[in-house]
Amino acid sequence: MKTVLKMTLTNLIGLSLLNIIINMILSDGDFKRYAKFMLKLVMMAVILKMFLNINDRRLLDESLSNAGYTKDMIDMKVDSETIKKTQDIQVGKIFKRELEAQMKAQISNIASGDDVAVLVELESIEDGRYEIKAVDISLKDTGTKAELLNIQLTDREATIEQVRQGISDFYNIPKNIIRITTYY
Repeated sequence: MKTVLKMTLTNLIGLSLLNIIINMILSDGDFKRYAKFMLKLVMMAVILKMFLNINDRRLLDESLSNAGYTKDMIDMKVDSETIKKTQDIQVGKIFKRELEAQMKAQISNIASGDDVAVLVELESIEDGRYEIKAVDISLKDTGTKAELLNIQLTDREATIEQVRQGISDFYNIPKNIIRITTYY
């Protein structure tokens, strides 16, 4: 590239000097105008040749780099697919964590007690959506053993059924996939 530019500048400077000499030597007339016209055509040809050389070189460089460009595009496609898979996994984890926290808050409102643990099993379906496959809920019974003897079994079962029904209704999932365990 530098050599093409250097040669073009050298040719233009030489032609410019020739133009000055022609202006000084030749007298005004038809031959002087003809000589100046021919010199300007040669100068234009030199300039155009430089641009054509640059374009030819650029076209050649582009054709040689197309193979690398195609390989880079394939690599970028593979990288973007890997990134998309990683993002999908991360989004799934965040969604699961938020869903579990939301269920925990709802269960804490229905059933008394702060010790609530929720574990949700999700299955990824199309378009980044998830389906709830199972819900495991652990409730800590906060009463003492003496108080438990006074509580009727039906009241306790009613609370567990309220939790199961509330989660089933809110998330539109069947009650049979909601497993609730209590511990002391």
